[in-house]
Amino acid sequence: KRAIDRTPNREDGSRDPELRAMGGHGYALDPPRLAENSDFADRRHRSAEHRSGPDPRHAGRSSVAFADGHVALRTPAEMGYQLDAEGRYLTEGVEATNRYFSGDRRDRLAPTVTGSPSEP
Repeated sequence: KRAIDRTPNREDGSRDPELRAMGGHGYALDPPRLAENSDFADRRHRSAEHRSGPDPRHAGRSSVAFADGHVALRTPAEMGYQLDAEGRYLTEGVEATNRYFSGDRRDRLAPTVTGSPSEP
């Protein structure tokens, strides 16, 4: 979805019926780079079209909570995401990296639907 086609997140936590909300599943993000058989954050809508990326609503940044307990503002690019000119999150590309999602700072592909992570 293009950024201009997205709707604001809903205060009550409900989902946009057309799955166009910014940030979508904000509490569970899809990593920047996905493979064809990667699992998705939204178990009901597993497809690149409905993937969940951060909503950079704070001056182009998103609030990110890290496993060690600290919180920081980061741009999507700083988190490893690659966007096209219209604001859509891309699933492939040399700039997209999963190093901040792997747990060991290695650029691994997301786990597959069977649960096994794989090397790029």
